[in-house]
Amino acid sequence: MDLTELMTNQLVFIDESGDAGFKSNSSQNFAFALIIFDNTNNAEILDKAISQIAILSKHKPEFKYSKTCNKVKEIFFTEIAKYPFSVKAIYVNKMIIQSSELRQDANKFYNYFLKQVIMHANLQGASIKIDGKKDTVKKELVNYIRTQAKSSVAKIKYEDSKNNRLIQLADMIVGLVIHAYAPTATPEQKKWLNLLKSKLDIWQFK
Repeated sequence: MDLTELMTNQLVFIDESGDAGFKSNSSQNFAFALIIFDNTNNAEILDKAISQIAILSKHKPEFKYSKTCNKVKEIFFTEIAKYPFSVKAIYVNKMIIQSSELRQDANKFYNYFLKQVIMHANLQGASIKIDGKKDTVKKELVNYIRTQAKSSVAKIKYEDSKNNRLIQLADMIVGLVIHAYAPTATPEQKKWLNLLKSKLDIWQFK
């Protein structure tokens, strides 16, 4: 990944887990994770390390929590714990959401909680990359975040996770957060979360 264009103080990579809907088949929980690097050098080092983890674990596809076996997750979380980065995450139990506006409009739900976690992360002039391809809805989100976050965000753009190891990192961590915080969390999930404990700042929305 080419990080030379990103010259701001902070680099941030974002992904979410769960969905923003309130239908019978919608997820009960929702989470965002921001992977935060204080400088380009640390981001480049971990980017290369994740590619090495793929070789070590013999994992050919991109890293996605929902599609990665526990054996590979064990290697992944053990290895990334060795590198400098921090995580700001928000975990939302959707059952406690009372706002009819958020319950009825998935885009407003998504935008609202992304703004919340960005503001709570206390970013300063950050360059942000989010998983996905830009469309009309996401263009509106970019404009919304720029308006709401102001000095917190210098740049925000979308990028396909297939081409970005650090967005894959965000996917793996947010997937871990939403599972490890659920009542059905397994001992393995709790163990992996504990490996990253010193890097994690998880806000449970209430």
